[in-house]
Amino acid sequence: MADAGWLAALPEDLARIVAALAEPAAAALAALAGAVGGIALMRRLERRETGDETLELIADPIFALRGGALQPLNRAARDFAAANLPAPTLAALSGWLARQDGELDGRLEELLARAEPFRIEITTAEGRHLELDGRPRGALTVLTLRKATGARAREAAAMAALARVETEHRLLTAIVDAAPVPMWRSLPGKGVVWANAAYRRLAGAHDPEARPPALFAQPGTPARTGAADAPRRLSLPGQGGDPLWFEVTERDLGDAGIGGVAVGIDAAVRAEAALRRFVETLTETFAHLPIGLAVFDKNRRLGLFNPAIADILKLDPAWLASRPTLRQFLERLRENRQMPDPPDFLAWRSRLTALERDAEAAAYEEDWVLPSGQTLHVSGRPHPQGAIALLFEDISSAITLERRYRAEIETLKAVLNKLPDAVALFRPDGMLAHANTAFHGVWRLDPAQMQPPPHISRLIEHWAAACEPGPVWRRLHDFATGQDARAPWCARLLLRDGRIMQARFAPLPDGSTLTSFQDETERERLQADLRDAVADLATERRLMLDRLEALRGALGGGAADAPDAAALAEDLGRILARLREGAAEGAEEALSG
Repeated sequence: MADAGWLAALPEDLARIVAALAEPAAAALAALAGAVGGIALMRRLERRETGDETLELIADPIFALRGGALQPLNRAARDFAAANLPAPTLAALSGWLARQDGELDGRLEELLARAEPFRIEITTAEGRHLELDGRPRGALTVLTLRKATGARAREAAAMAALARVETEHRLLTAIVDAAPVPMWRSLPGKGVVWANAAYRRLAGAHDPEARPPALFAQPGTPARTGAADAPRRLSLPGQGGDPLWFEVTERDLGDAGIGGVAVGIDAAVRAEAALRRFVETLTETFAHLPIGLAVFDKNRRLGLFNPAIADILKLDPAWLASRPTLRQFLERLRENRQMPDPPDFLAWRSRLTALERDAEAAAYEEDWVLPSGQTLHVSGRPHPQGAIALLFEDISSAITLERRYRAEIETLKAVLNKLPDAVALFRPDGMLAHANTAFHGVWRLDPAQMQPPPHISRLIEHWAAACEPGPVWRRLHDFATGQDARAPWCARLLLRDGRIMQARFAPLPDGSTLTSFQDETERERLQADLRDAVADLATERRLMLDRLEALRGALGGGAADAPDAAALAEDLGRILARLREGAAEGAEEALSG
């Protein structure tokens, strides 16, 4: 090639023009040289000429293809085959092309089958642009692999970029059409200019070329290209008459117009309606409860309350309807003196602050004694989502009743402690509920041994050890622990120390058992002495009667004919009869007493 030094001597502007004209000319010359060389090569191959040094001087790999065999014709071809082809075959070369560009898989075989000259543009994995030129001559085909020229390389790069863009466009279009939410793009004055498949199905637009109607345009609002709208809710008529609800979001796309997305929110709308009905039902239900209820949401604002809380805490319902915060609610209670005034107010308030700060981890329950004397039972119940419910129950009446009940219990215990008899009360489960003072003395028990309260079976063992053997204790155990119908009964106990006890066992309405033990030792001793005295008196009376009877017989036999003696004997008989009756009555009274 001639020396190109003359180009440097030209003016700068002219040199650029010449260089620009020279580049395509050089490319044309190179192509022409390649074609001429290829024709010469074909002629040599047809004449079976090999070993031509001219081919070795060509830098591009040249192959001769006959059938499925691939024969390198120069050093560049041999180097290329050694580096890239596992075997000198058509299949190996076709595999290399497929690895560089997946779209070339099988393309070489297809072009060879046509038996026509062809050129394949290749973009390798490294980004290089090559050309595979094929020249068939009968059963022989010459393949030349060369670098693409600058213009052709730029064209190939542009075509590859265009192919990638088209592939990406097809992929994005498929993804958008497969999306279940309607999407669209609109222009001012033109309406919707593009929509995905979900939008067209919703609009009933089956013609892909026709513009679908604007389904989600705001009534009375012209199309615009200003700032994007905030998400808004719109409804469209459904097939069954029920509206279809969507949350519409539009964004400004600049010169491309407005892009919009509509997400179906039918389930959310139904859930919100159900939640409103549920809250209304709760409000109606809680309106009749005597317990005050205040529910604060996760933002610590009053979301629900019933009328009872206004009555119990002396709060204005209008103020409660303004949804105060939990802190404002507690401050109002303090102002109205509806909170206790503990000695350590700061520590007490810190508990409420913890409840407000971390409702999920805290639980609150306490009785508030107000300055007015009213007693409120306050409990705080946290919710996993951050809400908290406060319950206020006026328990003043219950506290008064409980105090009265405890006073009556204490009075009853004091009365039982004053009784001389030993009394013990057992619960339905057989555990000792109360034993009076006499019980410990009669059975010689230490009160310290009665703590914790023992079961009746343990006391039965103590009683049986202190008394003579008998069937009383087995019967008492079954009586105290059984659930069958029970009737009061008594038993006489003879203790080993000589004492005599009269035991009485009676059921109570709640299933408890009342036991009492009366010491009969002294009474039975007095009764025995009285019986002895009565027996002695009866003996003396019988002796007296016998003597009087003898006297009467003597008087009646000695002066039977005397009227005065007969009258005297009759009077004496009446006296004796009265003495017998009096003796019998006295003996019965003594024994029964």
